[in-house]
This record gives sequence, structure tokens and C-alpha cells, in this order.
Amino acid sequence: MAGCGEVKVPVPGRPMIHDCAITDSKVLILDLPVQFNLEAAMEGVSIPYEWDADYQARIGVLAHEGDPDDVVWCNIDPCFVFHPLNAYDAADGTIIADVVRHPRMFAGRTSLPSGGKPSLVRWVIDPATGSVTESVLSDVPQEFPRVDERVVGKKHRYGYGVYSSKESTYAGAIKHDLEAGTSEWRRYGPGRTCQEPVFVPRHATAEEDDGWLLAYVHNEATGTTDIEVWESPQLHRRAARAGSS
Repeated sequence: MAGCGEVKVPVPGRPMIHDCAITDSKVLILDLPVQFNLEAAMEGVSIPYEWDADYQARIGVLAHEGDPDDVVWCNIDPCFVFHPLNAYDAADGTIIADVVRHPRMFAGRTSLPSGGKPSLVRWVIDPATGSVTESVLSDVPQEFPRVDERVVGKKHRYGYGVYSSKESTYAGAIKHDLEAGTSEWRRYGPGRTCQEPVFVPRHATAEEDDGWLLAYVHNEATGTTDIEVWESPQLHRRAARAGSS
């Protein structure tokens, strides 16, 4: 980054920027319609943010060595993103970003997330034109996406996360093969909830997805938590095309 390593990028509102995405050459800034609300904070709302339907959602593209004036802003449809899966530079100059997209968030004076079913989508960002195209990779409700840490900012094939069911927000682990267009689930059953899985490679030079997934699994009946470890290729109890549930 320029100067001492910190760049302050001005934005027109007071957005919640929960996370960002990086590539080998760029940082993606998520300037989205969830805005800080002082009145809510004064009322004691624990998360004093609200959905602002009039705020333009956009993605800022900033080179690693860039300054605030170098940010390229690309408008997108209203949404909110807590967590990107990953992003990378494409050979044609565009940027590929896979994110968990919420249609809205914190809609109304509440500290609880609200606003519709999240899905895993792909943004193709073109800084040359300021355009963004979006496609759905999986419409299974999910959150806490992760990749093999060795491919952060680089092209990835696999992604991992936590999926939701009608019975539980954190029903189990999900794995996506984005090249094959398939998804696999590991279900834990009633009263057991899964936290975000972390991928551990079998060894330093192992192929992507050759290793283990680790996740905390909480048992509500006993009040205990297990650390489950399984080989990633053996994750599935059910496999289906991405977009099924």
C-alpha cells in the first residue's frame, strides 16, 4: 500500500464494512447499504446498523500500491456481504469474486440479521468499464465461506462453508467444486450445529482439496462441543448439482 501502508478511502455514508477481498494485485472494498444509525445506538441496539434502500451498493477496486483517488467504483444491485469466499485476477483484466450475498440485512430496527436467503454468487468485475455481472453458484442458504488458505487471492476451485436448513441456521458443512458445478453436504442432525470448517492441506505441496476439514460441532442436548476432522474428499453424505437443497 502507499505511504505507511494505510490508505483512507472516503465514502458518502457510514457503511458496515465487515470484510474485504484481495487478489494478487487488488483490494476489493464493499461499500453496501447497511449503514450505522446513531439513533439506534443511542437506544441501546446492540448492533446499531440498518438497511438503507437509497444507498447505492458498489465495489471499490484499489491496486495494492494505490491511493484513494485511484479507487475504481463499480455499482451493483442492492445487497450485503459479510464474507467473501475468495477473489482473483483473471487474464482478461477482470476480477473474479465469489461471495455469500444477502439480498438485504438488518432491515428494520433490530440487532438480528434479517433480509432473505443468502446464496453463493460470482461477480465478474471489469474495472475498465465499471461493470459487474453476477451469476449464482449455489442457491443453498449458507455463510462463513472459506478456501484453502494457500489460494487466497489466487484462482480457486473449491470452497467450504456452513449451510442452513429449515431446522437449523448452522445445520452442517458444505463443500463446492466450482469447476464441476457440484456441492456436497455433511449433515449433523437435530440439535447439532456446525461452525465454519477450516481446510488443512495434507502437506505443503498437496493439491487443492487434498487434506482435511476441521469444524466445531455443538450438541445442544449435552452442552458439549466436538472437533470433527474428516478427509475432505469424503465429506459428503449427499452430493448434488450446485443449486439443489
